[in-house]
Amino acid sequence: MQRSFSTPTTHSTSSSSSSRSISSCGIRYAEQLGRYVFDELLSTEQQYCEDLANGIGRYTPIFQPESELPEGLRGQQHVLLSNVTQIAALHRHKLLPLMLQHRQELDVLLERWLTLIERGHFNCYVLYTASQRESLRLYDTHELYFKRLQITLGDPLGIRSFLLKPVQRITKYPLLLDRLITTFFAHRQLISKRMFELTCRLEKRLRELLERANQVDQLNDIKHFNAFNVLSEANFIMVGEFQMHDGLLRRTYQSKLFVFNICIVYTERKGRKHLVRGKFVLPDVCFVAKAKSFVLCDKLHECEFICQQSATLDKWETIMHKLLNDEQTTTTTTKTCDDSCDKRQSKEGKETQTKVANGIVKKEEDDETIESTKRFSDQGAMAAIDEATAVDGTSTMGRKALEIARKWRTHRSTDSTHSTWY
Repeated sequence: MQRSFSTPTTHSTSSSSSSRSISSCGIRYAEQLGRYVFDELLSTEQQYCEDLANGIGRYTPIFQPESELPEGLRGQQHVLLSNVTQIAALHRHKLLPLMLQHRQELDVLLERWLTLIERGHFNCYVLYTASQRESLRLYDTHELYFKRLQITLGDPLGIRSFLLKPVQRITKYPLLLDRLITTFFAHRQLISKRMFELTCRLEKRLRELLERANQVDQLNDIKHFNAFNVLSEANFIMVGEFQMHDGLLRRTYQSKLFVFNICIVYTERKGRKHLVRGKFVLPDVCFVAKAKSFVLCDKLHECEFICQQSATLDKWETIMHKLLNDEQTTTTTTKTCDDSCDKRQSKEGKETQTKVANGIVKKEEDDETIESTKRFSDQGAMAAIDEATAVDGTSTMGRKALEIARKWRTHRSTDSTHSTWY
């Protein structure tokens, strides 16, 4: 009996030991595959930081006062190099140390990287891509000078290659993470659910960042709009193109809707350019969803945006719901749309005031140019948007029309079953 008892026990023990051994080997194999991708990510990150540091070290000094620069480049450092030093600091002082510190704890690295994105640290890439069109135009204008400078500095690639590196880098992150996801999915029985979910969330956030970076270039199509100044203080969220009925101008035109975290700007297409027609300041705006369109309105104006597809309407309803709720949550003093508009109107009753109630800056008759530099806060970003509105809005409507608009309450809720105040 002892023999018959011991035999199955030995078999069971050996089977269990074998199963644990196979599982352990499988986990190590899956982790090793992920390690290959991470090692590539780390090595390219180190090279990227070095390339940015070298480029900044080479090309920043050319803008010093004693340097001999072509006339068209003087005072243009912020145009040519944009915020590349901010990007370099992000990677050298935050992301790279994170990778080195948690190279053996991939889940911790993914979680903290995701936190950096959600806190807005990577929005510097949106600002950089918005500036790149003007930056490359400046390079093309002075290409001969930069070619000579490249030889003088002994730079094998030149400044154009340096200017393109941040854009190339931000597009590579989702590709590397996609490889990691593919590896983890192939061995999903061996990888923890948390590790897989963190990788997917990070890859999704980086793709959303890349999409915003691609869309933000459209701000450069707006006439008299200083994208760099606005984006230095306001976060760009998305853009959409619609056929729009403007209640203030009482006509329909092709429009683009640019969404920021502090306001929503709408424009009219004029050839290849767009003119700012107005804006809605958050959170003092009403969103009304209809069957095939949605309405944005406040006390001063109302715009209806036609949606060709129901998916588009659903997308914008979700975005606006989240945006307005988030804005109201972060506002220190909760106000209704009517109360805040009324208070703003009462404060702006003085004749010397330079803003009308909807934030559109009046263009004084003796103004020949608009100030190009301001001290920016949230109000500063709004002022930059107002500059474009003042030039384009007043020239079309006239100051008298704007005064009439102040007295015209355009909010009408004719379809109460589909109307929602957020």
